[in-house]
Amino acid sequence: MLVSLIDFRSYFTVTHTITTCTISLELARLLSLSSEQTKKIYYGAMMHDLGKIGIPIEILEYPGQLTQEQMIIMRSHVLKTRELLEEKIDQEILEIACRHHEKLNGSGYPHSLWENQLTQEQRIVAISDIVSALCGKRSYKTSFSKEKTCEILNQMAQAGEIDSMIVAQVIDNYDLIEGKIWKEAAAVLEKYNTIIVTYSDLLNRKQELIEAKWLYLVFRYSKTGIVNLKID
Repeated sequence: MLVSLIDFRSYFTVTHTITTCTISLELARLLSLSSEQTKKIYYGAMMHDLGKIGIPIEILEYPGQLTQEQMIIMRSHVLKTRELLEEKIDQEILEIACRHHEKLNGSGYPHSLWENQLTQEQRIVAISDIVSALCGKRSYKTSFSKEKTCEILNQMAQAGEIDSMIVAQVIDNYDLIEGKIWKEAAAVLEKYNTIIVTYSDLLNRKQELIEAKWLYLVFRYSKTGIVNLKID
């Protein structure tokens, strides 16, 4: 529930978690990982952005490139995730969730970890998070095409940032993965739109009740003489 609340704070992130989970599970299947590994990947992906609950919506929906100060705040979501989950969940799941912005060549954050410090499960969720971000629409970008997404993934793999073997699986199975993404995302968007419509109706009803209350008070007090306009 909390994970959904985080994504639902912004239209631009409403499907991000479910998309990251879907990609992660599909990669786990393609790489023939065990059921135990797959479970940990799923839960790690599900909770990877939990710390964004503490990031101001103005930064989450900022329409351009973030300033250095804003970027520091945005990146703090990883540390917030650890604070929320530390000693509350399995340690391996925690590290999967909290290392999705680390890179194999030490250029990631928050701890600049290296290849030998990042497990296959952590690498899968990190790449899934990237693919989800590239495919999705954001306040500062449109969704990227298959060609553009694959080009960026290849560039990152060649730069030693992400696992080339996992990237190859994404590219070779892109259409399959994309189909599953949109199927899962459609269900989430339907729920989101239902919530938005319901919320809008409640706001309208609230306004109607306020107006009705004021009319009642005006009528009541005019009858008692408190409101008594007389024109000579």
